[in-house]
Amino acid sequence: SALDMGRAGRVSKGVCYRLFTEQTFQTLRETRVPEVLRTGLSSVVLQLKALGIDDVAHFDFMSKPKTEAIIRALEKLVALGAIDRKGRLTANLGESMALLPLEPTYAKALLSSSTYNCSDEMLTIVSLLSADSGSIFVHSLNQRAQATLRRMEFMAPEGDLITYLNVYKAFKKAGESKAWCSKSFVNFRCLRHAVKVRQQLRRLLNRLKINVRSCGDDLTLVRKALLSGFFLNAARRQPNGEYRALTTGQEVRIHPSSVLSKKKPDCLIFNEIVLTSQKYIRDVTAIEPRWLAEVVPRYFGGSLSK
Repeated sequence: SALDMGRAGRVSKGVCYRLFTEQTFQTLRETRVPEVLRTGLSSVVLQLKALGIDDVAHFDFMSKPKTEAIIRALEKLVALGAIDRKGRLTANLGESMALLPLEPTYAKALLSSSTYNCSDEMLTIVSLLSADSGSIFVHSLNQRAQATLRRMEFMAPEGDLITYLNVYKAFKKAGESKAWCSKSFVNFRCLRHAVKVRQQLRRLLNRLKINVRSCGDDLTLVRKALLSGFFLNAARRQPNGEYRALTTGQEVRIHPSSVLSKKKPDCLIFNEIVLTSQKYIRDVTAIEPRWLAEVVPRYFGGSLSK
């Protein structure tokens, strides 16, 4: 069309290459599915609760999500301790989680980190996750070997989230250098965005009167703090080498890009599930099975910690 021609910067006739057949084009929706219908609702429901809207099931959404999706969001918030079983925002934890502009899982992990004296490390991790951790590493087809070697310098045996923490520390040590990012095959824009997110979150923690402390080299504390927020995304290794999510029973595999894709720990937590030809879990961190009952005793029974 003339409009598309102008957008492409063309002023004369040309050739249009379409990425799908006309038959496929006819099956496409005229408009995109609204985000509220495509993503989890836990953040939306938490904000509605913070605004004093208790009956979220009958809230007048512009695009009404399914009742099942709202129920799942409420169940998740109850499990995280953000709301009580009557659907009311909890006085301390829920109100603090609602104040943080984070997915509730990240917010719970960040707030719990003060108990484990690793809020400095957790600030970095949730900032990187919020800035899209999937784009931290730059993949170069022409320099794949060099990129792999550089990435190995950051790899942590504890998993992907600790690896991201190592990248951020090295980035700050290099003075947030764009040249260093290019040489290290990491995404400068992603890391700079994480720096800004981290600054904002630190101001909010100060507002909540939460002291920011570092655990130093004791990464066990960081992993336990992560578990306190990500326990709904815990999985155990099965005899066939794959994993079963403990809360949903789904059979999943570690994504090939994960630093733990070949190590396969007995128990782990993950950030998200990616659906391709398989159900892959990304942003994986190894945990000890016994921590399940220790860190989240009200949710996991003793049998899971054996």
